[in-house]
Amino acid sequence: MKVFTTSYKSRGLKDLFFNLVKSCDPITAVELGTQQGSSAILIGKALNKKGKLVTIDLFEEKYRLEPHGHTHAQMDVAIKNIKEAGLENKVEVRKGDALEAYQNFEYVDFLHIDLCNYYEIVFKVLDKWVHKVSKMILIEGGVYNYWQKEIGLKPFTEVLNLPFITDKFDKCTIVGKNDHSLTILTRKIENE
Repeated sequence: MKVFTTSYKSRGLKDLFFNLVKSCDPITAVELGTQQGSSAILIGKALNKKGKLVTIDLFEEKYRLEPHGHTHAQMDVAIKNIKEAGLENKVEVRKGDALEAYQNFEYVDFLHIDLCNYYEIVFKVLDKWVHKVSKMILIEGGVYNYWQKEIGLKPFTEVLNLPFITDKFDKCTIVGKNDHSLTILTRKIENE
């Protein structure tokens, strides 16, 4: 079986990512930012028999953002990789916009956000999706990287301190190798 590369693997967070998805035990899962399907495969392998993942990407060259956004998103490659992993019945690849795709889901148990770590993008995505997520959101990133500082980007972690997040979710950021990080948002249990 082919081993797919993922930044989670190379940065020491692959097992944590996999086990977080598994512990969430989602039936309905969504991923925003497919690239070539690496993390979709990890999610697909972590799902139980009833679980399904829809992974969504723009798959458009014009959305490659400099200096960090060197996307390699290719829909045909993602579909091929997912099929080779034997997950074509658990993982569906869709072309779409993360800011519009929320309209296609009444709710999701689990959301993985693997987009640009730009404040504005993460704010817009969470604003649209946060009310639909019943269990967990995993966000690729959370450490304010040197490249973000160099070009004056506002860190997306500031979004996580806004009331529409803090009122509904507990948060934790885990740092792996080379300051690569994974931010975990878990839905708070509401008092009866």
